[in-house]
Amino acid sequence: MTKITNNLSRAEVTCRCGCGLCNLNHYLAEIFQQCRSFFGEPIIVTSGCRCPKHNQKIGGSPTSSHLKGQALDITCQNPTWKRMLKLAYCTGRSGIMRLGIHSKHKFLHIAFDPDKPQEVFFED
Repeated sequence: MTKITNNLSRAEVTCRCGCGLCNLNHYLAEIFQQCRSFFGEPIIVTSGCRCPKHNQKIGGSPTSSHLKGQALDITCQNPTWKRMLKLAYCTGRSGIMRLGIHSKHKFLHIAFDPDKPQEVFFED
């Protein structure tokens, strides 16, 4: 298993359709690692890099930062709201300026995309 950082493997962030796309932004990988160090336990990548075909198939936005390797969707083991808030805090402490909090599915969208607003947003 090829590692991108100490706690992030290439397999975790490669497009899930099987095409092999892995264009993860180096700076985002470093931020992920820093966040993982602050959090102190495993962080699960639920969605990483996406090719256009896979992005469309799962209903992703045509302008998704995942297409450019500039976003990750993450969660933690046993994602209670207390733990998810701790994870969100760790992402901010690590330098993430674009954070999506998805309450229904209990995951965070973290992005390093200069073409998008640097904000915290919420989705059900």
